[in-house]
Amino acid sequence: MSEPSFDSPRNRPASRPGEPVPGAPDQPSPPSESGQSSDDIYEQPTIAYSFPRPFEENPRIEYSGPIDDVPKAGGPSADALPGMRTRYFGEYELIAEIARGGMGVIYKARQVNLNRVVALKMILAGRLANEASVKRFRAEAEAAARLDHPGIVPIYEIGERDGQHFFSMGLVEGDSLARRLAAGPLPPRAAADLIRQIALAVDYAHEQGIVHRDLKPGNILLDRHGQPRITDFGLAKQLEQDADLTGTGQVLGTPGYMPPEQAAGRIDQIGPRSDVYSLGALLYCLVTGRPPFHAASATETLVQVLEREPVPPRRLNPDIPLDIETISLKCLEKDPARRYGTARDVAVELQRFLNGDPIVARPIGAAARGWRWCRRNPAITVLATAAIGALALGMVASSFFAVRAERHAADATQKLRESYLDRARAGRWSGRAGRRFDSLQALSKAAAIEPSMELRDEAIACLALVDIQPGREWEGRPAGTTIATFDGQLARYARSDENGAISIRSVAGDEELRRLPPPPEGPAWVLLFSRDGRHLAAKHHQPGDEAASRVQVWNLETGQLVLRPAETMHHSACDFSPDGRQLALGTTGGEIVLYDLSTGEITRRLTGKPLAHTLRFHPTQPWLAISSLPSAVVEVCAIDGGAVLFSLPHPAGVRGVAWRGDGRFLAAACANYHVYVWNADPPQPREPFAVLQGHLAEVTGVVFSVAGNILVSTGWDGTTRLWDPANRRELVSALGTAYMQISPNEQRLAFASGTTGTGFWELASGAELRRLEENHADGKGPGGLGFSADGRWLASACGDGIRLWDVSASRAVAFAA
Repeated sequence: MSEPSFDSPRNRPASRPGEPVPGAPDQPSPPSESGQSSDDIYEQPTIAYSFPRPFEENPRIEYSGPIDDVPKAGGPSADALPGMRTRYFGEYELIAEIARGGMGVIYKARQVNLNRVVALKMILAGRLANEASVKRFRAEAEAAARLDHPGIVPIYEIGERDGQHFFSMGLVEGDSLARRLAAGPLPPRAAADLIRQIALAVDYAHEQGIVHRDLKPGNILLDRHGQPRITDFGLAKQLEQDADLTGTGQVLGTPGYMPPEQAAGRIDQIGPRSDVYSLGALLYCLVTGRPPFHAASATETLVQVLEREPVPPRRLNPDIPLDIETISLKCLEKDPARRYGTARDVAVELQRFLNGDPIVARPIGAAARGWRWCRRNPAITVLATAAIGALALGMVASSFFAVRAERHAADATQKLRESYLDRARAGRWSGRAGRRFDSLQALSKAAAIEPSMELRDEAIACLALVDIQPGREWEGRPAGTTIATFDGQLARYARSDENGAISIRSVAGDEELRRLPPPPEGPAWVLLFSRDGRHLAAKHHQPGDEAASRVQVWNLETGQLVLRPAETMHHSACDFSPDGRQLALGTTGGEIVLYDLSTGEITRRLTGKPLAHTLRFHPTQPWLAISSLPSAVVEVCAIDGGAVLFSLPHPAGVRGVAWRGDGRFLAAACANYHVYVWNADPPQPREPFAVLQGHLAEVTGVVFSVAGNILVSTGWDGTTRLWDPANRRELVSALGTAYMQISPNEQRLAFASGTTGTGFWELASGAELRRLEENHADGKGPGGLGFSADGRWLASACGDGIRLWDVSASRAVAFAA
């Protein structure tokens, strides 16, 4: 059985005055009714039992009979009830019962000889009490009698009458701390001040050699001014059976507030620090509203006290100050040596908190909590350590093999990167078509593995290459097609079928835009767009004479035939003027005839010329270049008058000529497998500027790129070759015959593959996009460059300052020194 505090709810005033009250030494009665109220969590019962480990409850109940006619505390006094007998116990007049428990009963009484109101406590078993109960009862009284402190309930008299042991003590008119907690937790500062006062009283008791061992809310009384008073010193409660006062293995106290050494029955370890633990438990309860440990039974609570750490108060209530949590948890350390040394140390620490000064204790870290758990659970710790060790060993082994695998993978990746770089370098030096594109693709893969300056430099070298690679290809020459050609923009192409009909089609969608009817002579063998794309000239063989051909010129906007000369053309000797208004025709009679396409009239007739194989208008001057196979001479004549301006002799017949865009150079395709480049501004006919050798058969045609830095040639060897005429070297060659058409943006070159395939090569000219020139005061180049996000602006840092460039305009727009 448990003993409640002075104001235990099971002993509240009876509903009828005069109801018999248990407790008289000479009137036995049945045991008091068991049960707990809502306050029980705060005034947990004091237990007294011994157990062999593991815990075994060994209960014994102690009680005595009732005392008649004593009203309950809080009810009408005996004097207020007419006809009720006044009960006396020696010189004490019993006024009302205050509380009772498993060991004793307490009355409010008047000490007649001194005329003072006191609290009178008697052994509940009366004269039937055994020797151990009497010893424990007297020990409590004698311990408290030695103490004289305002925070401790004083003892007035200890005695025995007719075998009934008793002692009297001061009466505290007020509630217990347990009743106060029923209304909820206290504010942190109020709780700290209350525990500070209790700690000072406990420290005084320690100085007198007394350890309370049962500090709990039910044993703290609050007087009318709210000041705490400690009671029940030296109380030894029983749990269903008797036990020695203090024996090894015996558990005395209240589980929720009991230190681990007391819960384990280690009597030799119980001392002042045990009460320090209980002070921490009280502080914990005051600020959280619950004890540090609380379970369904006393035994389960004791297990928690021994094996678990309390939940940090701030986890239950985040508003609790960290210092309060730290002080409480330091008091609640499992190891007594880690707690505060004395109750006074607790009081001083709480005073620091109340004053706003730093406290001495430090919060417990997660590592410390883990270590303490390991010390309390060695078996689990050993197993966990072994498991972790095995896991660690496995991880080390796994890591070793993983690192080795990663190293091998890294080596393989590095070798792959190096192979990409080697492939790019080999491709760059191969001279084959597509090397620039293939090398850049290989460098891109290498950079995806690991970028480096080496890759950047190689990429720059590749970007400077002139190259071609197959692009779009389609059946532009279906069966029956005799010839196909492209306009200057590579947006349209014309093809002639075997019946002579000509179809003008779009390159993008291969849709027929216009269809021209066939001439009487049959299919066309040469097709030529004017430079502005408005006209198309078609050459048709004369029946029985392939060297003599008739020419027709069509207006592609109207679809009308605008010119059909009576003269016959020799081979491919015809060309449109740069403005597209005239057509020059080399006749089989050795004349050069110029026609006005708007009227169809002859505007010039140049006689005495060699039998022309090809004709080409000068791009800026009124000149005409005439090539001839029999004479192996290229004549440049003035259109007005036909005077020969200069002649360019060759070692073999010339099948084709081409002017550079600015007219300063002329290229000739020669039958001796070579290409000759002449400087025509000013005319230097004595020797060619460059002789380009590489074809394995007669060269059939030449054309300059728009920028003029690339010369394209085709030959009977079935190849197309790209040249750098300025440096007199071949850039790249590819199988296939070009149509001598390069797109204006120099990104595509039209070609014919075999006899039917038609398409484009992607052309990379390798030309610089912009040149930004500046003069620096220090004569040095820029030390740093940086583009804007949109690529429009470029900043260059030099010794004399920073310049901002408009990239598209190739000019500096700002300067900062």
